[in-house]
Amino acid sequence: MKPFKMAMINDLTGFGHCSLAVAIPIISVMGVQACPVPTGIFSNHMAFPEWHYTDFTHEMSSYLSVWERLSLSFDGISCGFLGNEALIPTLSGFFRQQKETYGTCILLDPVMGDHGRAYSSVTPSYQKALTGLCSLADILTPNLTEACFLTGTAYPEELLSALSGLSAVSDALPSGQSDASGRLLSGLSGVSGALFSGLSDASDRAEPLLLLLSGMATKLHGMGIGKVVITGIKIGNFFGNYVSVSGSGELLFSPAGGPSRPGTGDIFAAILSADAVKGVPFTDSVKKAAEFVRICTEGSAALNIPIVEGVCLEQYLSLLQDPSFPS
Repeated sequence: MKPFKMAMINDLTGFGHCSLAVAIPIISVMGVQACPVPTGIFSNHMAFPEWHYTDFTHEMSSYLSVWERLSLSFDGISCGFLGNEALIPTLSGFFRQQKETYGTCILLDPVMGDHGRAYSSVTPSYQKALTGLCSLADILTPNLTEACFLTGTAYPEELLSALSGLSAVSDALPSGQSDASGRLLSGLSGVSGALFSGLSDASDRAEPLLLLLSGMATKLHGMGIGKVVITGIKIGNFFGNYVSVSGSGELLFSPAGGPSRPGTGDIFAAILSADAVKGVPFTDSVKKAAEFVRICTEGSAALNIPIVEGVCLEQYLSLLQDPSFPS
């Protein structure tokens, strides 16, 4: 059988373990041919004190037009950082052409901000244009901030602060709620009663968060997006991912593994996109991605890799070739 092919739209960052530099090896080791579409080239990512950036917006139309004339088809498209609103009409045309002609699966990571704030380059006009592009996606992977932007929802800073003391999420789980590794912790739609039981007032405090996540996922499904995962929901020492498939939601938790590092979102999206074209169930894929990110984050901390240098993933890539991972 011929290998699956993935068009990978993102920036290429020379140093810092992020964007295409981490996504390409992940896609490749998972048995999918990586076909890069660089939106720009960074010397290093923007968490460093300085960087050099070359914008490829002016090249994108010519680049993709050649592919169309050659009748190149892709099983999937994975789209991340764009950086320039002017790219969106060109990418919209490419998405439509591939989807309508070849039935291509499109995963979009709508990179716009984090921690309740937009990145400096993201304007209201950019947000509006990117929201339109999101409607063409089959899978959407916004973090909590980006999900708020896309749905016109206020960022729940006070709610998250109220939940920050629930550090013993694992202790609150009833038996049987963790997987064989004991690391991936899940709670279903009734999570407020199950996941947080045993913590004082936890159910009352968790219910608004679950309603918020469910409401945002419903709005995103209303845009025509079949699968949504709202990522990076930090509660105590755990990160949560709210997974919703056609309106059926589930909140999955995994240990944080250490402070957040650059590139983890790119790793997460790359695993999901490779699994999507291979037909892996969405929730299973989210669990795999979360566990791989945790392992890489812990390993980077153990090696004393500075946070700004991202996650050290090279020595762990073979895990993604193990069909039993993350059991």
